[in-house]
Amino acid sequence: AKYWPDDVICMSLNDVGSGQGVDITRLQHLAALNSARKVHSKLYAAGGVKGIQDCHQLKSLNIAGVLLASALHSQSISREDIVAFYASNRQ
Repeated sequence: AKYWPDDVICMSLNDVGSGQGVDITRLQHLAALNSARKVHSKLYAAGGVKGIQDCHQLKSLNIAGVLLASALHSQSISREDIVAFYASNRQ
C-alpha cells in the first residue's frame, strides 16, 4: 500500500463475469490498508458484481467506484438502478 498510486483497481480476476458477488473480505482488507496511509488512494472494485446491492455495500466501505460491465451486459444491473443509486448518493 505504501507505493499505491492515486487510483487503484482492486480486481478479483477469478470473479470477473461470475456474478457471484464481490469479494467483500478482500476489499475490506484493502480499504483498511488504504485508510492506514497518510495519503489515501481511490479504490475501485472489479469482479463478481451481482447487483446494485453490491454497489451499496461497496459505497459503505468507501470504495470510490466499481467496474461492472458483465452486470450491465447480463442486465443484473439496469440503467435505472444506476440512476437511482447515483441519486441516492449525491451530496
